[in-house]
Amino acid sequence: MRKKLIALAFGMALVGGCDRKMDPPPTPADMHKLMVEKVEPSAKIYWNAVQYISDESGFHEIMPRSDAEWARTREAAERVAQYAELMKGPTFAEGRGQDWQDFAQGLSAVAGQAAKAAEEKNVGKVLEAGGTMYNVCSACHEVYLPLAGGQPPADVASAAGS
Repeated sequence: MRKKLIALAFGMALVGGCDRKMDPPPTPADMHKLMVEKVEPSAKIYWNAVQYISDESGFHEIMPRSDAEWARTREAAERVAQYAELMKGPTFAEGRGQDWQDFAQGLSAVAGQAAKAAEEKNVGKVLEAGGTMYNVCSACHEVYLPLAGGQPPADVASAAGS
């Protein structure tokens, strides 16, 4: 009986520890998922908040007009800042160089400025911060977006071939 209890206790301890295993380190697909599902949609909300468009039908000014639209713009910038902080952490920074930290810090800083511009409801500053945010993203993508061997992701390569 005692052996059965010991075996049962050992088995329970073994099974009980199963939910405590560490998450595997992120893969490039995880980073891609973070970018595509979180960072990019939030950045696009911010970038699309203020636009000056000239086309065949004339000149169009797009900007937040209500408190809710300004709040949506500010919240988008705040989310980008949160994602940038996440990218600085070991989960996403491991194996990347100091430049990764610099890019993530730059994105965090400009997203903070972007949120402040939206909080102030300053159209010019929102446009300027959005441009700077775009430049930080583009600079990082120049270094980190290409996959090993310089090959584009499969979905991009297949789209280019069709």
